[in-house]
Amino acid sequence: MIPVLLIFSDWALFFLRLAVGMIFLFRGWQNLKNLKKNGGDFARINSKFIKASGITLILLEILGGSLIILGIYTQIIALFFALEMAAVAVWKMAKGHKFFGGYEFELLLVAANLILATMGGGFFAFLF
Repeated sequence: MIPVLLIFSDWALFFLRLAVGMIFLFRGWQNLKNLKKNGGDFARINSKFIKASGITLILLEILGGSLIILGIYTQIIALFFALEMAAVAVWKMAKGHKFFGGYEFELLLVAANLILATMGGGFFAFLF
């Protein structure tokens, strides 16, 4: 550990929070814009619970991404995002996806969200 760099830890968390928030905001927005295609994907699963979960996750990503960017409830939302991305990574592993080009991005998001959930959002984070 380089002690002199610790003075920048709040700024590092702030920029991590912005990056994670933007990723989820734009990911949710893209899924919302392609709702018909995504709805078709959920229809093939043929489960009302899965369909409702898909819409809920899209709204969570848009609202949660926005709140993380603003620094509101960062730790709570980051915990939900970590769980979501862990589930996606496990699902991709079960489907036989390879690490590279498969589920490495989801694992990175799990790690980033666990950092935010445990350490907070850095500067300009208001609630949790």
